[in-house]
Amino acid sequence: MLWKKPIQNETFTVDSSDNIYTYNIEGVYQDYTFKIRKYNPVGNLLWEKSILYKGPNTTWLLGNIPRHLFIRNNRLYVAGVYRYDLNFENKVVFHFDYWGYSRARAFVASYTTDGDFIDAKEFGDGKTELIQNFEADNDGNMFITYGDVNSKSYKIHKIDANLQDLLVKTFTNSTGSMRVPTVLHFNKYNSKLYSYDVSIPNITIYNQQAIITEYNPNTLDIIRSLNFNNNSTLQIPSDEGNNNPLFLNRMYFTEENANDMFAFGQFRESLDLNGVKLVSYQAHPGYYSTDLVFFKIDINSLTPQFIFQSTTTDGYNSINAPKEIMMKDGRIFLTGNFNYKKMLLNGTVINNNSGNDDADAFLFRYDVNNTIGTLQSNSPVCIGKDIELTASGGTSYLWSGPNNFSSTLQNPKILNVTTANSGDYSCLITGSGSCAGKFTTNVVVGDYIKPVPDIVNLPKITGDCKTVITTIPTATDNCKGKISATTSNPLTYSLPGNYTITWKYDDGNGNIEIQTQQIEITQQPLPVAASSQSFCKIDNKRISDIAVTATNPKWYDASGNVISDLSTVLLDNTKYYVTQNSNGCESAKKEILITLTDPNAPSGNALQTFCSASYPTLKDLKVTGTGIKWYDSLGKYLPLSTSLKNNETYFASQTVASCESTNKLAIKVNIVTNYLSASDFSDAFCNDTTANSKTINLDDYKKQLIGNPQDYTFDFKNSLGISVSGSTPIYIGENIFDVRIKSSLGCYQDIKLKLRLDRKPESNLPAEREFCDDIIGVILDAGKSPDPIYPYAYSWNTGETSQTIKANQEKTYSVTITTPFGCQNTYSTIVKKAKLANIQNILITNNSITVIMSEAGNYLYSLDEINWQSSNKFENLKNDVYTLFVKNVYDCRLGSKTFTIFSLSNIFSPNDDGSNDTWKVTGIENYPNSQIKIVDKNGRMVVNTITQKGFEWDGKFNGHKLPSDSYWYQIKLSDGRILEGYVVIKNRN
Repeated sequence: MLWKKPIQNETFTVDSSDNIYTYNIEGVYQDYTFKIRKYNPVGNLLWEKSILYKGPNTTWLLGNIPRHLFIRNNRLYVAGVYRYDLNFENKVVFHFDYWGYSRARAFVASYTTDGDFIDAKEFGDGKTELIQNFEADNDGNMFITYGDVNSKSYKIHKIDANLQDLLVKTFTNSTGSMRVPTVLHFNKYNSKLYSYDVSIPNITIYNQQAIITEYNPNTLDIIRSLNFNNNSTLQIPSDEGNNNPLFLNRMYFTEENANDMFAFGQFRESLDLNGVKLVSYQAHPGYYSTDLVFFKIDINSLTPQFIFQSTTTDGYNSINAPKEIMMKDGRIFLTGNFNYKKMLLNGTVINNNSGNDDADAFLFRYDVNNTIGTLQSNSPVCIGKDIELTASGGTSYLWSGPNNFSSTLQNPKILNVTTANSGDYSCLITGSGSCAGKFTTNVVVGDYIKPVPDIVNLPKITGDCKTVITTIPTATDNCKGKISATTSNPLTYSLPGNYTITWKYDDGNGNIEIQTQQIEITQQPLPVAASSQSFCKIDNKRISDIAVTATNPKWYDASGNVISDLSTVLLDNTKYYVTQNSNGCESAKKEILITLTDPNAPSGNALQTFCSASYPTLKDLKVTGTGIKWYDSLGKYLPLSTSLKNNETYFASQTVASCESTNKLAIKVNIVTNYLSASDFSDAFCNDTTANSKTINLDDYKKQLIGNPQDYTFDFKNSLGISVSGSTPIYIGENIFDVRIKSSLGCYQDIKLKLRLDRKPESNLPAEREFCDDIIGVILDAGKSPDPIYPYAYSWNTGETSQTIKANQEKTYSVTITTPFGCQNTYSTIVKKAKLANIQNILITNNSITVIMSEAGNYLYSLDEINWQSSNKFENLKNDVYTLFVKNVYDCRLGSKTFTIFSLSNIFSPNDDGSNDTWKVTGIENYPNSQIKIVDKNGRMVVNTITQKGFEWDGKFNGHKLPSDSYWYQIKLSDGRILEGYVVIKNRN
């Protein structure tokens, strides 16, 4: 021993510099501290960290909170489970309420190797997910495995070095079974992840299967598995631990290269390990009674190689539980617990110092490259054979074993052995230069190994209806040698299908191997044929005409009767069955539905009559159908050019979809001579309108041309020789149509249809007229005929018969106009007396005027009684005196009025020379009661007068001439206009 520390250590790990990290529990009920410590290689404490835990002191829970320590990339990872409260230096605090028995959540915390806290995360729901184990890869990625509380699945959870989720993979268990991975191990040399799984087929604790599974750590996909029966009833951990403080049903791994991995586990009663059957040394194997087993796994083939198991000589039942193992420099250190009074590991006795009921821990070193000594045997050995023992590594040997065996030979033999020779054989090996050592090897006498089939996978046998299995598979038994298989399954097969033969290899010593072989009996392939085939009934097809590809076809009817006569005529809508036959094996029946197509006969009148003049042939017969063919009464085919004969009967078939009807239409022919009773027809009538044309329906005249027109066809041609029918226009005057009437027999007659369209008289008599004077009235003109040869006749409602009349009464005047052909038309005019308005005012603005009438109406205006306009405005008039004239549209004169567009002179010279002696306002006489004012420059009124007639000023005021000067004037005309300006008096001396 180099050094020791008095701590209750739970787990530890060592870094590459041989620094040691420990993890343990301290404290009292519901108030615990989990200590993480780092020691240097000589045992000096470098630092210490605490994780505070408040919660129950359940044994399994406290034992698993500080469960794992990992060193990766200069980081320390702490992993385990917890319930209630967990506090990491007040930086991260977790809380999880108690939910059920053995329920907890997982946590992972990370530190620097100098003890600085980095982070912590929690995982799992604490309800349905049962945490099983933790592992870390070379990069610090962490793997957590969960079991399902309902045993339906398990999952592996991968997180990265920063505790972030990377991947979760769920593996679903098959119905009625359970699989729980209890240990995870990352192989740092081949970078694969491994798990130790417990598989229970029927969710009981019996007949468990141990499985070592290899995963791709990047995808968590399963690569391969190693299965072996450990015949265990061990308790399966329900969580990260179980009710028993010893960790049952677990296996631990270590390695120093990529080729070999070492496993340390436990088993109960027996264990099959690649053909080596291990038997428990328990006196009375019980529920927890277990032995330890240590073996090597060839990574390349994933096959185990047994090394040793724990043994005892005291026959005491004990629980022996493995724990972690470590390997360095070819040395493997195994740890665990045991209850044996004394336990043998690979020949080394380990005494129990605690008594029969208490567990002791142990540390055992196994040298992979042991140079002191080794023992080997040819175990297992068959009864009656020889045990061959070999020893190496020394010069002197002292053997002892069952049945009072002893020997000093290096490699002794025991001949013709029985089961009494089974057990542990020990050898004390000594020799110069070597350390003494006592080694033990276990030898099993008896046949415990199942026969090994000579062919691992029996080939599938494929055959036909005459298959007989003649090759019986064999197996090699370690004691009986070559043995043949037996089976209760038939070895002769005739019916198609898939079969399984279960072969049984029984060596007679209770070792039975079962192997299955698949048999496939193939039936003859069905004949190749369309399932539905159609033929023409008229062709009388036979069995031999059915399209089928088959070897030696055999035909059956629907009742299963064989049809041997291939000339049997096919029946419509009937199923026939065919097989093909080869090597005495007949195929299943191929069903073929036969349909015979027989179109209906064409349709048509059974008696058809033709005119002899049309020289009718078969193509003139009226028949409805497709692909018509004609035959005479003897069935002879007739071409369409065949001339028809009177009283002869002809027969027609039709072809539909390439099938000719078997039934035929019979038509009797009647030929008559060429005669029709048609005649010409003429008619004359007036047009309905005053237009030059009228549309008629020629069909209305067919009955005028011949009786029973529905029995004939008509061809009308107009005067241009164009065929017309139905609604056709005719024009004023004579319209002649050439008509050919044809009977259904082909007889025809040419006649003429003459139609004369007479014009309807037209008049421009207005709808309304007004008169101004009762005496003069207004003249109404009914208009004259456009054709002087055919003048109109007139009849007025006044009794007058002339073309024109005088209307001087307020009433409606009507006239009926009649042509010489009797065509009439009536026209009416409403005559009213005109309302006579007067000129109310003339509005003058500068040189434009607007006329205002006393009543609204349609009027005409003029300034010269020659040129009339409908507008009441005149613009751009010259300065002058005008007379306005107004009349209505019926030429009634409504009056006249004179107005002035004034033009005033602005200078005059009152010097009595007879020229421009006065200032005259021309036209003011048209505006009586107008006011004229004239003021001098001093504002003195020199003229103030109201005009009645004209106005002319001589330049005097009160009889005296006014001096030459400018005078302002204002003229207020009686129509409201105001004229203002200056006038200059210029006196001449």
